[in-house]
Amino acid sequence: MGRRTNGKIPQDFRAGKLLFIVFLEFISVSL
Repeated sequence: MGRRTNGKIPQDFRAGKLLFIVFLEFISVSL
């Protein structure tokens, strides 16, 4: 996990969120 800075959202969290969205879309397509 990335380090949390004061009130700032880590880029790792943003990247993970994008990967999660892509993962959901991949599942919806495969179904």
